[in-house]
Amino acid sequence: MDYLKRTNTILISLVIILFSFAIIAFSKVVFNSMSGLEWGSVSDWVSTGSSIATTYIAFLAYKAAPNWFKQKTYEAGFNHVNNLISEYDSIEDNIQRLYWDVISIKPSNSRTSQTWGEIETLAYRAD
Repeated sequence: MDYLKRTNTILISLVIILFSFAIIAFSKVVFNSMSGLEWGSVSDWVSTGSSIATTYIAFLAYKAAPNWFKQKTYEAGFNHVNNLISEYDSIEDNIQRLYWDVISIKPSNSRTSQTWGEIETLAYRAD
């Protein structure tokens, strides 16, 4: 629905711009024989209109900025929590993988030192 609204706004804006150019062209044809109208000032009026439109768009961006900052803050917080949960899942998977090794630790087993090393790595993990 938002896509249709945006498309409609763009089309209406395009029609307004083209209509204004048509009015300027029509006025040139109608007032061609008059020497009182200077066509050099038409570009000044177009420039003024463009400056007013730019100012209006900047004002709309200024009004929308607080909502944008709130959304970005929410996204940053969500990404941080998502990373924490992923890290937690990774640690939990490693602990579950080592569970059976810990249960079956025997000093005579050759894998005992390797298992203790993995446990130490997980326990004192620093990212």
